[in-house]
Amino acid sequence: MFSFYLPKGSVHYQQIWDKLINNHSLVWKNEGSRLVLYLGDYPYKYGVFKHPSIHIPSFLIPTLNAAKSLVATDFNSILVNVYNSGAVSLGWHSDNEPELGINPTILSLSLGGTRLLGFKPRASSPVQSSFSVALKHGMWFVMTGYTQKWFLHSLLLDCNLTNKRISLTFRKVYPA
Repeated sequence: MFSFYLPKGSVHYQQIWDKLINNHSLVWKNEGSRLVLYLGDYPYKYGVFKHPSIHIPSFLIPTLNAAKSLVATDFNSILVNVYNSGAVSLGWHSDNEPELGINPTILSLSLGGTRLLGFKPRASSPVQSSFSVALKHGMWFVMTGYTQKWFLHSLLLDCNLTNKRISLTFRKVYPA
């Protein structure tokens, strides 16, 4: 259900960071206290947020290809989140939107400050333990199988952290 991968030498993390932060042609949305950028072949909706289809820029294609080869999944979208500090979190949720299919594979790449990703079981889960994972700079983390069905996850609040974090989450989004 969960796997971790060490940084891949072919992905240039600082270049990705710089191009995401400094590219003024990208259309960022403010979703609460975080900035979000959706890039993908098909529109994507979660909760009250709707994102149109936006072409993945060429500077992210090598990273997309690395993600595809890492877990042998034909990802066609990237959801980018910017968290300016540990005071910016993401509430408990599952990535279980219909556009992701049944038991989707979600792969994330963490850049910048280390943050804890918490997991807690749903009532219907056969696993009844909560836990958290420290997502460090350059770490790839995959959720697959029954992860979304059995668990809720959250980027946990930590007001002592001041480092900015960017996460790139790779998904296979199907037409609605």
